[in-house]
Order: sequence, then C-alpha cells, then structure tokens
Amino acid sequence: MVNSKSEVENLYEEFKVKGVKIVKGPEAPPFGGYYFLIADSEGNTWEIAYNTLMIFDENGNVTAHQNIDNL
Repeated sequence: MVNSKSEVENLYEEFKVKGVKIVKGPEAPPFGGYYFLIADSEGNTWEIAYNTLMIFDENGNVTAHQNIDNL
C-alpha cells in the first residue's frame, strides 16, 4: 500500500526497468484507487496499490476504511 497514484506509477516504472514480472499494468478500478500486479520469483502475485478508501495513521498503518457503499 502506498500513499498516492504517483507512487504507484513510480514503482511500476522502477519494477518494469528492473525486469520484475508485471502481471497486470496500472489500472483504476471503478470504486477508486490505483494498482498494478507483479509476480515474485515463486510465482506469487503481489498488488501494489493506492486505496482512496483507506485511512492511515502518522506511521502509515491502516486504522480504518471508508465503506464503498457510501461512495
């Protein structure tokens, strides 16, 4: 989880240059946010995401989330 769409884009470009296997390029889902998927050397899929519904504390920990039904 990152703090902005631009962080997602920066990590995507960095991973692409380093040859990380991109499973799915950057995308904005209909409920908000931005993400892409990568695979590690064991084939596990990882999501790199910015979620507009997450609420973080000053240390970057998720403390709550907004309900998608309220959008």
